[in-house]
Amino acid sequence: MKFSKSLFGLALAMIAGIAFAEVQPHIHQVLGLVDHSTLVMGAITSLAGLKNLADQLPNPPGGRRVFAVLAADLDDAVIDWPRIADITASECTVAIPVKAGKTLAVITPAENSLDATFENQGDRNYMAYKHAIMFDIAGLSQTQLTEAAKFMNAGCIFLVEEHDETVKIYGTKLNPITLKQKGQLGKKGGDKKGMSFSGDNDSFMFAPPIYKTTLALPLPV
Repeated sequence: MKFSKSLFGLALAMIAGIAFAEVQPHIHQVLGLVDHSTLVMGAITSLAGLKNLADQLPNPPGGRRVFAVLAADLDDAVIDWPRIADITASECTVAIPVKAGKTLAVITPAENSLDATFENQGDRNYMAYKHAIMFDIAGLSQTQLTEAAKFMNAGCIFLVEEHDETVKIYGTKLNPITLKQKGQLGKKGGDKKGMSFSGDNDSFMFAPPIYKTTLALPLPV
């Protein structure tokens, strides 16, 4: 009798395991989650060599503009953006999902002030990425101060347009970047009167991906 009960319990456990294996992918699909086990098991790619940019090609530093959007202005139906599943070969292939009627704010930084960085953090087996952005704005006018106040305690995603026309994404909907700001009047002629902005966040699964050139950018008309 005890043997039959044990056999029956074992059979139930096997059936439950098979059922979960069948249902689990559908659960991830419905919730928009990534099955990280598929990213680890069998996902190791051999090194192919890392080289400098080829000769006779320009490599301009710096950026032109920053496109910013509040994380709260992204579509509520989208759990996160960009996700690792949205990225192929370091390129985001899914357009930014802004809410109806919302657009990206266009920030034009002071000359030679825009920078954006990323880095690996943590010991081996604990590593993740950190994203950071910084720029200056010349001036302390009423209009500028009013707009700057909107960034207070507000998580944002930033798309940085580089001088080679590449656009990269810093921050995500679930892990946005919040800017800190500092204004200065300047003491004398030649001093810079304006505001400095900087922000960062960590625990990202990827370096800032390139926004695919064929995707639309919802910019103000």
